[in-house]
Amino acid sequence: MAEKQRFLKIDYIEHNMLIAALLQVLETAGPELTERAQSLGEKVHACKDGRLFLKEDEFDLALYVMNELRNTYLAADRGCGAMDKLMLRLMKSKYKRVPAR
Repeated sequence: MAEKQRFLKIDYIEHNMLIAALLQVLETAGPELTERAQSLGEKVHACKDGRLFLKEDEFDLALYVMNELRNTYLAADRGCGAMDKLMLRLMKSKYKRVPAR
């Protein structure tokens, strides 16, 4: 049976940005986010072909961690254009049917 998941094609730089955002949240988050962030990090790390499929809770967490990284960059008065582009692509990502895993 197929389920709907968000599909996002990411390149090497976007892959690293998402991993960095997850690592930052892992350092500061409580135990309720740690397990979810770690499983999403493993999923992103295993994504070698650039095709990332996200369930709804993983999508929400990815958007949250990217926003946290963006806030950190803005607080340090650094540019965050690439993060904005990735967040916009993440928000515009379409649903695709994938086999249940």
